[in-house]
Amino acid sequence: MSYLLIGKGIVVTDPGEGRILLDGGVVIKNGFIEEVGDFSCLKTKHPEAILVNAQDRVIMPAFINLHMHLYSTFALGISLPSAPENFLGVLKNLWWRLDKALDPEDIYYSALVVLIEAAKCGTTTIFDHHASPWAIPGSLDYLTQAFNEVGLRGALCYEVSDRDGKEIARAGIKENLRYLQSVKGDLKALFGLHASFTISDATLKECVEVGSSYGAGFHLHAAEDQQDQVLTEEKYGQSVIERFYKAGVMGPKTILAHGIHLTPSEWDFIRETDSILVHNPESNMKNAVGYLPVEKLMERDVLPGLGTDGMSPDMLREVRLAFLLSRDKSGNPKAGFSTIPSLLLKNNPVYASRFFSYPFGKIEKGAIGDLIVMDYLPPTPLNENNWLGHFIYGITKSKVNTTIAKGIILLRNGEIKGIDEDKIRKEASFRAKRLWERW
Repeated sequence: MSYLLIGKGIVVTDPGEGRILLDGGVVIKNGFIEEVGDFSCLKTKHPEAILVNAQDRVIMPAFINLHMHLYSTFALGISLPSAPENFLGVLKNLWWRLDKALDPEDIYYSALVVLIEAAKCGTTTIFDHHASPWAIPGSLDYLTQAFNEVGLRGALCYEVSDRDGKEIARAGIKENLRYLQSVKGDLKALFGLHASFTISDATLKECVEVGSSYGAGFHLHAAEDQQDQVLTEEKYGQSVIERFYKAGVMGPKTILAHGIHLTPSEWDFIRETDSILVHNPESNMKNAVGYLPVEKLMERDVLPGLGTDGMSPDMLREVRLAFLLSRDKSGNPKAGFSTIPSLLLKNNPVYASRFFSYPFGKIEKGAIGDLIVMDYLPPTPLNENNWLGHFIYGITKSKVNTTIAKGIILLRNGEIKGIDEDKIRKEASFRAKRLWERW
């Protein structure tokens, strides 16, 4: 039985609203928050709890990544045969070659390396979007093994696409179905789709029939590049979101990644269905595909979340970049201050709470026991009125000292517990080299 008392520290009980408890503590029991209050009182009341001394640092809910590709790990340092000239070139010359080269052990180690890093970054919940066309059956189980070894929670899916032929598409559907039927515990299932321009009408219909029969949400890319819109219009006579809407893909459990080239009328479909549109700014900049106008979406009552699209599991880095990018794109030195942090601190937890059916993103009785202690000792007073300033300009540049997931301490004083990182890194490097030789 996990029984922890975290304190004494500055407890950010609701980061989305800036609620602060000074000299506070948090009791976690059996994976959920049992009590929040004055640290001295809690220490007297819970003498048997294992004490995690925050030493006046910031205590806050752990982070959620709403769009990740763990399999992208072995792309780091890879040599491309030629420099891609556009986004389709990036897909064909890099990602669609890499995913075909993956074998089961590659899937496992590429995930394990990043999940360890995620724990160090305070990210305890990851919604992953997987592809390995020549190693589909059981691929989500290799990811599950890595999640369980590190101790993180998340939602997995296999990316269905017709780009490698009908048999591969059918295998992807079967893997999603198998995982939907077998999944249990703190790992859940979504139904994965690649993007509209690589999915035929017949395949899309079958995916929706299978996914909907299990009440599954869908996880897919939507108009990351303009070519997705162009090719969808040419093939199907509809826009990307109109097509997904009419097919029955949209809904409160559905994750749409990117959305850069969607139109305002398509935003209305997203709002109407209560789907979430996930911003991935670092990846979008890297691929030169454009910018998602997050604040305009919010003005239209669309729910935007935040992901990293395989770039890293570091949500603090991602939200800081998203904030600075919003300022740069708008030319407005007031832009993004209250809106952009809410993607990570409020909207990601809103979706995760909806998906997992228990509270995320707040430190309150009954919420999940996923907390972090930031290695941040405020150099100036921190209170409810200036919380966002400390978060954006201070905490996003700080390291995570302690990570607790499911009420279990994964990281303490910056060190992962019970995992031989050096051995894992060496094996991952060995496997990456072999993959590069055959890709």
